[in-house]
Amino acid sequence: FHLVLIGGGHAHVYLLKEYGSRKWRSFCQKYNVQVHVTLITRDLHTPYSGMLPGFVAGHYTYEEMHINLVKLCLFSNVTFHHAEACRVTYDAGPLPSGKVFCTPQSSNEGSPLYFDALSIDIGSSPSPIHSSIIDHPKIISVKPISQFCEFYLKMWERESNHNRIAADHQDETQEPLKNENSNSRDESLEQDQPLQVVIVGGGAGGVELALSVQYHLEKKMRRSIEMTLVTKGSSLLSEHNAGVQEKVKRIYKRKKVKVVCDFPVSKTEDNSLVSELQLETGSVNRRAIPFDFCIFCTTANGATWLQESTPFPCSDRGFVLTNATLQVIGHPGVFAAGDCCDNIDHPRPKAGVFAVRAGPPLFKNLKLYISAKTKRKRPRSSQQSIPPLVHYVPQSTFLGLLSTGDHFAIASYGSYISFQGRWVWKWKNRIDRKWMKQYSW
Repeated sequence: FHLVLIGGGHAHVYLLKEYGSRKWRSFCQKYNVQVHVTLITRDLHTPYSGMLPGFVAGHYTYEEMHINLVKLCLFSNVTFHHAEACRVTYDAGPLPSGKVFCTPQSSNEGSPLYFDALSIDIGSSPSPIHSSIIDHPKIISVKPISQFCEFYLKMWERESNHNRIAADHQDETQEPLKNENSNSRDESLEQDQPLQVVIVGGGAGGVELALSVQYHLEKKMRRSIEMTLVTKGSSLLSEHNAGVQEKVKRIYKRKKVKVVCDFPVSKTEDNSLVSELQLETGSVNRRAIPFDFCIFCTTANGATWLQESTPFPCSDRGFVLTNATLQVIGHPGVFAAGDCCDNIDHPRPKAGVFAVRAGPPLFKNLKLYISAKTKRKRPRSSQQSIPPLVHYVPQSTFLGLLSTGDHFAIASYGSYISFQGRWVWKWKNRIDRKWMKQYSW
C-alpha cells in the first residue's frame, strides 16, 4: 500500500513523527499490512508559522523556527522526494488510486508517483496581484513562508553589511578636506534618512509583522525607519474583539506606526504603492505611498495547480474542498489539511492552530482508510470490523497570541477576552518552543 503526502505542513509533520512510532508499527502488524510512505516537498526545512514574528524580530534563529524534514523522514522511514507537485490524476473504483506528477528539485525525480491514498498539506499561496507588484525587487510576500524567511535573511544581511561599510568609511574620513566636506555631509545625510517600510495587510499577520520588522531594524540594527501598515479594510484586526483592537491601536500610536485604511493596492509605480478607487461620481481617487521595502501579508489563496491540474473540487479562491473527515469531496482516499483546504462542514478562518490540530484526526482517518482498503487482501481469520472515519470539528473559539516585537504580546479569545503583558509573550514563547521540541533532534 503506497501512501503519498504532498507538502510538509503542520499536519503532515505530525504524521511523519507518528510513522516512526511504535504505535504505527503495531498498527501495521495488527492488520498485517505493509505501508510505504512518501513525502513530496520542495522544501528541505518547513517553518513553524507561530514563530515567524519572533524570527523577524530576531528572537529566533532560522534553525529554531524550522523543522528538518529530511531528518524527520529518516526517523520515520519515510521516503523523501525532493520535488514540487504540479499535477494529480485520480482513478475511482473499488480501490481508488492515482498519480502525482512533479517538477523535480533535484535530478532523477521527474517520473510520476503512484498512490493508493493521498494527503495534501501545502499551505496557501499569495493572492493574485498586479504584475508590477510581483516583479518589483523590493517587494516580497509572506507566502510561502519558507521563501520569505530565506529572502528576509539575505536582505538584512546585505543591509547590515551596507551599514558596517558606511560606518567604517565615516571613521576613515573624520578629517576630510574642505572641498570634500559637502560630499561627505550629503552621504551622511543619506545614510541617516529613515528607511520607509510598508506592510500590506490588516490582519493579525500584518499587525505582528509591522512591529517585528520595526523592532529588528531599530533595536537590533540601530536603523531609523518609518513604518506604515496599509489595509484595504476600514480597520485593523476585524476578526478580533474590540479589546484587542484598542490595545493594538495604543501600541501603534506609542511606537509611531502609521496606519492607512481603505487602501486597496492596485499596482506599483517606481517605488510607490498605488491605490485607485472608483468613486460613486465616476471619478478615480488615486493615492500613492512611497517605500524602500514592502512586505505583502494579505489574504492568501489556494495553490493554482490544485484548481487547474487536479480533478478535486475547489472553492472560488482555489482551496480544496473537504468534509468533516478531512477527505476531499467525492474522492475517497484523498485527504487534505491545513491552509490549502476548506472544510465545508465546519468552515473556519485560516490559522495555524487548525492546521496543528488537524494532525491527529488525519492520522487516525488515514489508518482507518488503509485498514478498510487492505481488508480484502488479508486472511479471513485476521479480518476485523473497521469503524467509520472520524469527524474533525475544529474549535469555534480559539486563543490568539499576537506578539508586538519587543518580548510583549496580546492575548485574544472570543468576542470579549483580551489581555497583554511580557508574561503573555513568555507564555507564547513556551508554547511555541514546546511544540517545536517534538520535532527537533
